[in-house]
Amino acid sequence: ILKHFLKTNIVSNPNTAPEADFSVSPNSGDIATKFIFDASISNHLEDDISQLEVRWDWENDDVFDTEFSTEKVATKQFSEPGIYLVKVEIRDSGGLLDTKIRAVVVE
Repeated sequence: ILKHFLKTNIVSNPNTAPEADFSVSPNSGDIATKFIFDASISNHLEDDISQLEVRWDWENDDVFDTEFSTEKVATKQFSEPGIYLVKVEIRDSGGLLDTKIRAVVVE
């Protein structure tokens, strides 16, 4: 007699890291320009965009200038001319992170 055994496999849906991205408007300007940074184009398979938290590093010096927040849009005015590498870090509800860097030209 063959006995049939039922084996249950539990498949969990692991958390994947978010994909950080942002737009800058305008792409270049001067010290009077108020740049708008929008990270709402970031993506995540599990969390809704409204749940993702962002923080900004205006000089890409690994010292974040803002705290984590669910607000995806930030404005920044630079006081000195130069090329700034701006970094955003995205955090999902599971604590996974991703970053994106874009250049901003201030004349």
